[in-house]
Amino acid sequence: MWSKVKTRLISALILVALVLLALFLAPKTGVALIVSAVTYAVMYELTKVFNLKEKKSITIANFIFATLFMGLGYLDKEISLKYLMPIFVLYIIVMLVISVLDNKRVKFSDVSASVFLLVYSVVLLLHITYLRKQDNGIALVILACIGAYITDTGAYFTGLLFGRHKLIESVSPKKTIEGAIGGVVFAVLGFLVFGFVMKSMGNDVNFLNLVILMLNLDI
Repeated sequence: MWSKVKTRLISALILVALVLLALFLAPKTGVALIVSAVTYAVMYELTKVFNLKEKKSITIANFIFATLFMGLGYLDKEISLKYLMPIFVLYIIVMLVISVLDNKRVKFSDVSASVFLLVYSVVLLLHITYLRKQDNGIALVILACIGAYITDTGAYFTGLLFGRHKLIESVSPKKTIEGAIGGVVFAVLGFLVFGFVMKSMGNDVNFLNLVILMLNLDI
């Protein structure tokens, strides 16, 4: 058990170090490039998970539109947001056309999986580049990372030490109610610690907004 904990801790520390280096050393376009690389990797893995790898027509379309979406990350934010929805609508149309023309191989469930894949691994990750381009962009990206990593880590260790009651066993057998509560508590504490650090550096911090934001992210 503790060997797994050690592996997870080492992996987390390496990942955090890489994220911080990218944020502080890379220019804004460099962050967009890193996000693009991560996006392709996530897309590739999800393509295998949803068994889309052998369905060439829909997979090629997914990667073409993923490239279009990621290209928006290199543009000015206002221009990028202007074209985000039109490209997404065009993507939906293309998916439906493929499902008709290639109906022997592509099912509606494949189209649904593809839309989820693109939104989850491309559109959502694209917003990291939008956060980075804002004022205090580095702090905002760090907050997003805290929301993801601290929640997961807190839930893992709380569930490992105190987990007794299953959360939704049919969906995730190892998740527990205690772990879920621990994830929320650790995430709120992580946000508050980050707020105190930012305040000590002379920044104005609204701690109530931080807690509300964290609770919304968890919910």
